[in-house]
Amino acid sequence: LFDRALALDPRFAEAHAYKASTWFSLGNLGHIPLDSSFRMAERSALTALRLDGETGLAYGILACVYRDRYQ
Repeated sequence: LFDRALALDPRFAEAHAYKASTWFSLGNLGHIPLDSSFRMAERSALTALRLDGETGLAYGILACVYRDRYQ
């Protein structure tokens, strides 16, 4: 659903942020490898922040990714 929303409006920051949250959760739940999960979550969160620097969810997901990577 997030991809469909982004196809309509690629600048929809909240969709990128929620997509980051989904990538992060998929890795933590063991559905995909953590390394891939963290990479995709970071990419989506940074995209959200480039589009809207006030997207709180993107900051939260980025913090979780960096914490889990010990960055």
